[in-house]
Amino acid sequence: MGADVLFRFGSGQDLKNSRVVIAQADQGGLGLPDRAFYFKNDSGEMGEKYLEHVGRMFVLIGEPPEKAAIKAQAVMKIETALAAGSLDIGWRRGPVSLYHKTPLRELVTSIFPSFAWRKYLFESKAPHIETLNLVVPAFFAGLDNLIKNSDLRRLEGIPNTIPLDRDSRSPLPFGRSKLRSLGAVLDHSEIACDAVCSNIERICLAPLPAPAVCALKKASSNSEWFERSSVAP
Repeated sequence: MGADVLFRFGSGQDLKNSRVVIAQADQGGLGLPDRAFYFKNDSGEMGEKYLEHVGRMFVLIGEPPEKAAIKAQAVMKIETALAAGSLDIGWRRGPVSLYHKTPLRELVTSIFPSFAWRKYLFESKAPHIETLNLVVPAFFAGLDNLIKNSDLRRLEGIPNTIPLDRDSRSPLPFGRSKLRSLGAVLDHSEIACDAVCSNIERICLAPLPAPAVCALKKASSNSEWFERSSVAP
C-alpha cells in the first residue's frame, strides 16, 4: 500500500488462527538492516558511512551538497528515534513478541492519535477494519511521541529517500552509491552482507544470481572492489 516510510501496513495471517487474514501494522522507517546498527558502533563509523550514503542519495536527485548534508542529518536523527522503539532481530524471531491484536479504535484514540488513520485507510483503499495486529505497540507509541514533539518539516527528507532504493529506471547510480557508502562497514559479518544483497535486490527489483552473492561475500572489506562493481538490472 505504498512506500513504507515511517511504518509498514498490510495484511497477513492471524498468528493464532492461520485460516484468517488480518490487517497488520509494523515498525519501519529504518534504512539500516537492524536497530542495533544505530547504537552499537562506538567508533561512529557506521553512522558516518550511512550519513554519507543518504547525503549522496539526495545529491543524485539534484540537491546541492550542502542541503543534502542537512537533510541527511535530519533523516539520521529521525531514524535513530524510530530505532529506539523498534524490536531487534532477536526479539522478532519469537511469534509471541509480534502478536498484539488491537481494536482500531484504540490505535486511533490512544496509542497513535497523531496520525490520521481514517484518512490513511481510505486513501489506501483498505477494506473495513475493526481490529489489527499492532506488531510492536511500543514502536507506535514512540512514533506518536516523535510526531507530537517534532517539526514535521523535518520529515520531508524521509519520503524522498524511500523511492530511490526502489527506482527501476535508474538502479546503477543508486546501487553503486549504496555499496560505496556501506559496503566496507556492513560486510564484516554474514548477516550484514546478506543485508547488502537484499538492498541490491530491492534496487534491481529482482533476485541476485548466486554467483553475485558469492562475489559479495568474498569481497570482504575491499573498498576498491565496491568502487568498481556494478549492479545488473
